[in-house]
Amino acid sequence: MLYVFSLLAGQCATTPENPNPDTAAPMQSNEIIPSRFKTLYIHNIRSRVETPYIPQRLKEKLRISYLADGRLQTDNKKEESDIWLYITIEHYRKTPLHYDQFGKAIQYRIAVVATIRMAKNPLILESKDEDPVLLPTTTIQSFATFSPLQFETEMEAMESLLDSLGQRIVLTSFEGWYTDLKTEEELNYKVHKNQKSVMKNFQQRTDVVIPKDMPKEERDRLEREYDQYQYKDDK
Repeated sequence: MLYVFSLLAGQCATTPENPNPDTAAPMQSNEIIPSRFKTLYIHNIRSRVETPYIPQRLKEKLRISYLADGRLQTDNKKEESDIWLYITIEHYRKTPLHYDQFGKAIQYRIAVVATIRMAKNPLILESKDEDPVLLPTTTIQSFATFSPLQFETEMEAMESLLDSLGQRIVLTSFEGWYTDLKTEEELNYKVHKNQKSVMKNFQQRTDVVIPKDMPKEERDRLEREYDQYQYKDDK
């Protein structure tokens, strides 16, 4: 018995730390925000649309979302913050989805498209050659629907939309994408057959489906490219 225990002990001593690939430590990926950064300053949100309500409410939603996440503090002064976040509201659209027998819209879809960019506070750069950009300009969008027949209002739908947009911005600021928060409808984009695009992936097809089981990096790349053309008018 003593011999058996000794043999087992010798085998354990020579066993690799992670012999099972399923339990191996995950590979480290490039982090968007280094862990040493603890504070974030949200600049006043710019808007290219005539809806002053959106920037104000979105900034409030972002504070709540970052507080819930817990990795960054946002209620602080600009000069004392590690990171600066810039946001621009690029588009706001309200589109009828369904009509009644008299041609009156009975359901609408609203969409907000924003771009975000993150940079380090110039005062904390370790050298002149250090790149201050943490996240280059990235497009983020969110959707909501409402129906007057169901006594739903556009403002109520906007509140839900901005909740979602705030969560997507927070996730993107840490991971570089927000694909995990997308709905099935978004993950299965249909390209309008009249829409013209220079994208090779969509150039020869009238309908393109992005399946949910596609690898995250590839799916996110295709969606970012598609977003560039989604809001351009068809010629």
